[in-house]
Amino acid sequence: MCSEQEPHLLAAVTRLKSQLSELIEPDFGLLDQLLSLKVLTNRQFASIRSKPTVFERNDAVLDLMTSEDDCCRLLTALQRTHQQHIINVITQNESKTDSDFNARYCAKSGTCCWNICLFLCLYPLSFPPFI
Repeated sequence: MCSEQEPHLLAAVTRLKSQLSELIEPDFGLLDQLLSLKVLTNRQFASIRSKPTVFERNDAVLDLMTSEDDCCRLLTALQRTHQQHIINVITQNESKTDSDFNARYCAKSGTCCWNICLFLCLYPLSFPPFI
């Protein structure tokens, strides 16, 4: 999944953590994939699964991303769980600042996921303004 062209995944995941926490869907196979890819241990899996909200589960997963390899395996898990839009957010924003997030991702015609646009419409103050 990852290539040498994506050397800054950890920085991107760290910088975009608050946005990713709102967008990732952990409950329909992502945690299982992370366990099978050995990103999570059984104990971490159980701990994350027991978190009461999606946001807390996502925060716990993202907190465990401590290496480029972990982030690469996260992208693989996202791909396997049909969350390509999240992969696009991460890889298209590797070298960008948070203020570029909305404009660079949603302004591109045809690349914006409906769920992300809906989220941005419902929670516009959660993200930097459009440029």
